[in-house]
Amino acid sequence: MEPRRLKPKVITSEERGYRQWLKKPLPLLLAAIAILIIIVLSIRGKEDKVAVKDASVQEKKEMVTDEKKNVQAGRRLAARMAPEFPTVKQDIEVLVADGGNVTYKWEKNGSVLDGETSARLRKDKFKKGDNISVTAIADGETAVASVLIKNSPPEVKAVPFSPQAIYRGVDITVMPKGFDADGDEVNFRYQWIVNEEEGAWEDSPVLKGDRFKKGDAVSVRVIPYDKEDDGKIYNTKPLIIPNGPPKFTSSPPLEFKGFTYTYDAVAEDPDGDVVTYSVASAPKGMTIDRDTGNIVWQFTKMDEGSHTIEVIAQDSEGLRGFQKYTLSITIPKEEKK
Repeated sequence: MEPRRLKPKVITSEERGYRQWLKKPLPLLLAAIAILIIIVLSIRGKEDKVAVKDASVQEKKEMVTDEKKNVQAGRRLAARMAPEFPTVKQDIEVLVADGGNVTYKWEKNGSVLDGETSARLRKDKFKKGDNISVTAIADGETAVASVLIKNSPPEVKAVPFSPQAIYRGVDITVMPKGFDADGDEVNFRYQWIVNEEEGAWEDSPVLKGDRFKKGDAVSVRVIPYDKEDDGKIYNTKPLIIPNGPPKFTSSPPLEFKGFTYTYDAVAEDPDGDVVTYSVASAPKGMTIDRDTGNIVWQFTKMDEGSHTIEVIAQDSEGLRGFQKYTLSITIPKEEKK
């Protein structure tokens, strides 16, 4: 069998160009279409984002507006008293928030206080235990605040010491002067301090004279109190204990026999200083021992009558103590012969 021969196909140049155009531009066209789709989708995405953003901003604006509306709609007049715990020592003032043009009505224990229309109530309008309330009125709204007048703690105005001459051995007494704004009775507690040391002594307005000595610094802490509260502590200025004068502890004899008068004068110094003796006034011939205080007088019938005698005891700092008395000499009739 003779083999089949294939007939060659002749393609013209026009046919070749058309087929090449159909073969090559198709992928490019598809790519262009894809790019166009991407661009369109991208533009739509941005528009959606802008729309969402605008909606979010608008929503926030609406929320803020709503919040403001809620704040305005929920606004209430508010009032409070100052001070929060008043006493009769201070005026009372009412503080109003969001008030505007406010009018006031004050009441005491449920009764209206006529003429009181300001934001302040004077302290002379109430007393301890009163219930004070105020109604604030503004733009059709009202607010009420109230307080109870508290106890006013007592005060110490002064603490004088007595006696004026204070030294070792002399009891010190303090007499506080107190004040209570409510008219309550004022009592006191005491704490004595010697040389900055607090003494654990009895609660008393009296400090015994043996609790201190010359040169000590003595003060007292006074605490006032009423039935409800303690007041502010009052501290006195320190009192420096001065030197004390000698004090006579002996008494002169007013009766004796014969023509010799004797007296052993004795004086003690509160600070333990050495004491010396002398006479400031004495009849002629009377003597005194400087160191012992022994007095001797040899008198005669001519000395009959009354005689003033003044004995001096002096310490080492020159401070003196005195003893003055009258001695009467009577000579019996049988002795006059």
